[in-house]
Amino acid sequence: MALADPINSGTASYSGVAGFGVGENDDTFVQADIELTADFGASQIDAGFQNCQIFTDEGTLFPDAPTYTPFQTGAITGSTYSASTANEVLMVEGEAYTIQANIEGAFVGAGSSGTIGLVDGSITNPDATIDEINGLFVAEQN
Repeated sequence: MALADPINSGTASYSGVAGFGVGENDDTFVQADIELTADFGASQIDAGFQNCQIFTDEGTLFPDAPTYTPFQTGAITGSTYSASTANEVLMVEGEAYTIQANIEGAFVGAGSSGTIGLVDGSITNPDATIDEINGLFVAEQN
């Protein structure tokens, strides 16, 4: 799929799914909905993960995963964009995890009908160890 031609005005909302592994061996996996809103005129994008599900490598589901993780407003440059979290603190099973995540994406399809991208960053665990996160997302225009 080719990159979409840049759009210089208007807004568009996108909904999709993201998945990323946590840790050196990806022994924890996060699946989430991703929501994005592009303001092409202002060259800005807002995004966030919703309905997170966190699994261990044995398939165990953590019952109280965070419901929403926002990203700071990011920048659109041509057909690509990026945004980052602001060291969001997530509570899982009563313990605090700090996430610093980045998304880098591109608009694809006719009229920027979809978007694909990468998720990367780190999670600081309650014991102060740090795990890397790496994954992908895909969304289509609402």
